[in-house]
Amino acid sequence: LKPFLGLAQRMGVLLSAISSGVIQEVKITCRGDIAELDVAPVKSSVLIGLLDDKVDDTVNVINATPLADERGIDVTLGTSKKAREFANLIEIQITTDTETHTVLGTIFGNKYPRVISIDGYSMEMRPEGDVLILVNDDAPGAISKFTAVLADNGLNIADLTLSRKQRQGLAMVGLNLDEAPTPEVVAQLKSLDCVEEAWHVQLPPLAGTE
Repeated sequence: LKPFLGLAQRMGVLLSAISSGVIQEVKITCRGDIAELDVAPVKSSVLIGLLDDKVDDTVNVINATPLADERGIDVTLGTSKKAREFANLIEIQITTDTETHTVLGTIFGNKYPRVISIDGYSMEMRPEGDVLILVNDDAPGAISKFTAVLADNGLNIADLTLSRKQRQGLAMVGLNLDEAPTPEVVAQLKSLDCVEEAWHVQLPPLAGTE
C-alpha cells in the first residue's frame, strides 16, 4: 500500500493547489486490486496533502482526520473492485463552496506514480517537482505562446503531457519544470489570451523513479 499513500498525498497537494474556496466535501475511492487491502491510511494521506498549506499545525496521520472534522469537511472513503483499464486506481473528488475538482492516479509497474486525469482531462503526469498546470484554448499556436513565456524566463520543460475533451474546445497541459516559476511568471501566463487558468504545484521528488 505504501506507494499509493505517497501518490494519494501528492494528489491531495495538487487538488489543494487548483481549488479555490472552502473545502466542504472529499470523496476518496480506491479501485481495483487495492480495494482488497486495508485502505484506511489512504484517507489520512489525502488529507495531509489537502490541508498542509491551509492550517497552522503540521498535518500528520494522527491529526489529519480531526483537523478535517474541525473544519466541517465531510470525508468519505470507499472501494470498488472495478478499475476500468487499470489494475489499481485512486480517485479523489473535492467540493468547495465554489467548485468541484476530480483527480485520478495510479501506479505503473508497481513503482511509477502517475496522475492520469484531472477534471476529466486524460493525461500521464509525473507528480513530482515543480509542476505547472494550464487550461488553454485548443487552438493553433497556443502551446508556442506559453512555452515562449517559459523560455523568456529561463524555465526549462522536463516533461509535458496534454489532453483535450473535444476538438476546438479547451485543453489541459501538465508540465514538469526544472525549477519553480515565480508568481510573476504564473501571472504572465494567466494574462495570455489563450490561457484560461494556470497553477503552480510544488511536489517532492520521486525517489528511485524516472
